[in-house]
Amino acid sequence: MTSGETRKRVLVLVLAMDAQPWRMIEDEGQRKTWAAEPHSDVPVRWLYGKTGTASTIARYVQGAVQRFAPAAYRPYSRAVGGWFAARPARTAGDRVETRVPETYLNTNPKNIAGLRHLLATEDFDYVFRTNTSSYVDLAGLEEHVQGIPATGYYAGFIGERDGTRFASGTCTLMSRDLVEYAVNDPEWEFGLIDDVAMGRCMARASVDVKPLERVDVLTAEDLAALTPESLTSAFVVRCKSSGGRGHDVEAMHRVHSLYSRSVTTQ
Repeated sequence: MTSGETRKRVLVLVLAMDAQPWRMIEDEGQRKTWAAEPHSDVPVRWLYGKTGTASTIARYVQGAVQRFAPAAYRPYSRAVGGWFAARPARTAGDRVETRVPETYLNTNPKNIAGLRHLLATEDFDYVFRTNTSSYVDLAGLEEHVQGIPATGYYAGFIGERDGTRFASGTCTLMSRDLVEYAVNDPEWEFGLIDDVAMGRCMARASVDVKPLERVDVLTAEDLAALTPESLTSAFVVRCKSSGGRGHDVEAMHRVHSLYSRSVTTQ
């Protein structure tokens, strides 16, 4: 990039929830480490759905359809998920508040509703979608996008299901044109979890997922083994624990101190 060129702009979208332990991890982990101070070149938005009665009803109905009428689940999800995803979201500070009831399967329409809202309200070249359990080195992410294609770019920590390669929801980076393709895809599959559905959508667009490195700090042993050098090749760290979720917060603060140390010694 020459001195006269405009730097490309990336926006971070964090899948969030107004329920525990996710709210605790966001408030005590993410918002006190990597998202504590706004980065002028990398806006961070937090994606929320609706909790409470609406969430409880949606969860029971989805479960009942899956259990008692499995053949109807796909058309049910397409109709209901498409309706939820099309309902307008709103921006409240750094929050994107959708009208999608919070359930595991509704992560799919919630994600589409959030992406659609960002396209209508934000100026960006790429979206980096991540989760509450992730630490993001914003400076590293911003530098990374300067060297990647401006269009047709879909990358992340790669998974595979039923022959479909996809970028994990903890680590998905997409150019704006592919975000637009996804939210307007008439064949979008609302009955799948969101990252698999995105992989299938990108396959329909003839776009293969490219790998991004992610560091996993999932146990106390992983945390103890961390060094500044182990973080130099990645801008995202997955801190999710299968045990007590206080680990996520502890890991984020440890990772933050190591990234800060790495910057000061460069």
